[in-house]
Amino acid sequence: MEPRCGGCRTRRRGSCPHPAAGLAAACFLLVGCVVAAAAPHPPPPPPQHRCSSMLSHAVAWWTVSRLLDRGTYLLDSGGSVKLAQHYLAAACQLEASNAAAHFALARLLQTRTSNVQGASAAYQRVLELDGEHTGAMCNYGLLLHTPPLRQWDDAEDLYERVLALEPKNPKALANYGLLQSVREDGKGSTTSADFLFDEAVGGSGRDPEGKYDF
Repeated sequence: MEPRCGGCRTRRRGSCPHPAAGLAAACFLLVGCVVAAAAPHPPPPPPQHRCSSMLSHAVAWWTVSRLLDRGTYLLDSGGSVKLAQHYLAAACQLEASNAAAHFALARLLQTRTSNVQGASAAYQRVLELDGEHTGAMCNYGLLLHTPPLRQWDDAEDLYERVLALEPKNPKALANYGLLQSVREDGKGSTTSADFLFDEAVGGSGRDPEGKYDF
């Protein structure tokens, strides 16, 4: 069958009065395909509503706060060590940037268990999050300068850091005095120890937040 003309629909070859009609139709189809291919894709679905995100953060904060409160209460009241450690470890896992949770866990590991390495790692994490956390520096210094670690120079550095921030910090002064009296590397001084103990007693201030307590 001979092709028909797009303009006059004639079948006779060479007698079509519209020689460009077929070409025009082909161009029209080609342009239509290009336009369809270039059409934008449907937009992505809108992001989750801001209120939902705020609610999630609020729930997470409340959960961490409750875990920290329960763990700290058990720690300070002499309750179950296993349960306190469970609460505090969960709080640290839920909010890895919470210095207070890591500090409470470090205190528990230092005073209620024999996990020296775990306590050391927890104190280091606190100081990574808050380089001026004097409570962590005082407790970590004591952990370092007592057996089995006996890292006297590192402990001294921590006490010096605390006293640079708070010259009358009673915990740092007392721990520093203890370090001076027990170190066995020839750098200790009973005179310095007595002076530091006197300063600790004379400069003993209040600690309403319990920042220096174990």
